[in-house]
Amino acid sequence: MFLRKMIGSRKYRDQNPDDAGGGAKSLTAAEVAAQIQAAVDAATSGLKATNAALKAEKQALADKAKSFDGLDVEELKSFHAQFKDSEDLKLIKDGKIDEVLARRNAKLIEDTEKRIKAAQDERDAEKAKNSKFSQRVLNDSIRAAAINAGVHKHAIEDALLAARLDFTLDDEGNPVQIKDGEVVLGKNGKSPFSPDEWMAQRVETKPHWFPSGNTGSEQGDSNRNTGGKTIRRGAFDALPATERAKIAVTHRIVD
Repeated sequence: MFLRKMIGSRKYRDQNPDDAGGGAKSLTAAEVAAQIQAAVDAATSGLKATNAALKAEKQALADKAKSFDGLDVEELKSFHAQFKDSEDLKLIKDGKIDEVLARRNAKLIEDTEKRIKAAQDERDAEKAKNSKFSQRVLNDSIRAAAINAGVHKHAIEDALLAARLDFTLDDEGNPVQIKDGEVVLGKNGKSPFSPDEWMAQRVETKPHWFPSGNTGSEQGDSNRNTGGKTIRRGAFDALPATERAKIAVTHRIVD
């Protein structure tokens, strides 16, 4: 609008020189150009300032966006939505960092104790299972020795109870006696003292375990019907304890 006025005024004075301000001096072309430039500068200065501000804001946003490189914005939004109402976040906003750390340490300790207890319970259950299996293997081995020695069927449980106090299983699952941390050897001085030898010693110390008038393998025969089946002692001793218990019932052991 200002430019239009200036250009219109100039055109009028050129066409009506006698009416130009009562004889005042007319503007030169350079003066008019200078006034036009001044008017343009005045009109566009606001736009330049606004443009500069927009550029600065755009650069600031770009610099801020760089700090989120590699981060999932949606994931951050979800994280914020999840914790914006949490008690920890409220405490952090209130500057109670130590309280937050104490709460989290307590939770960590609680979770750790739960995991330790679960592991201990699992270990104890496995230990009990192994102990039960080992006890059964030991019982079968002692029972086989008792039957082979001719222990009366009504005395076998007493023999088991007594022998379990003296025997344990080695790493191979064989019944052995341990004294002062060492395996007790049998009469041959080579192999471990066996339940068979232990039962043989009970003939003198526990005679009421054995039927009157029977000894050794003859006693065993009186407690079972072998059907004439026999097995060499070496082969019998080489069998696992559970198998010896079965064989002792169905076979007569011979040297």
